[in-house]
Amino acid sequence: PKIKEPKIKLSLTWGTLQYFLLTEEDEFRLDLRKLKLNPDYMISVMKIGFPAGLQGVVFSLSNVVIQTAVNSFGSDCIPFFRTPQMLLLVYPITWILTGIVMNTAYFRVRKTVFARMAR
Repeated sequence: PKIKEPKIKLSLTWGTLQYFLLTEEDEFRLDLRKLKLNPDYMISVMKIGFPAGLQGVVFSLSNVVIQTAVNSFGSDCIPFFRTPQMLLLVYPITWILTGIVMNTAYFRVRKTVFARMAR
């Protein structure tokens, strides 16, 4: 019973959303006859998405190969491999968050400076 419960909730949620979108009269209305694919947009998405997906596949496969090699050394070597691997996950997140903070700070300072200059 617990396994089927999320499926029921998801089905009810999707059904309610679909009913709302198809029967709405405002700009939220989903008109299936007007739903079309834009080939130019799809090509631009694929130019970015395909290489990114391929990179993810290669990265995952290389991790499987490396993990298999490390596991062959025995259980004593696994913790020594896991520590640098966790650091490789932490550093990119730190760089991304630093970039977000710098962008946010830049735009806030820019907005404040231009607002004061307009006075």
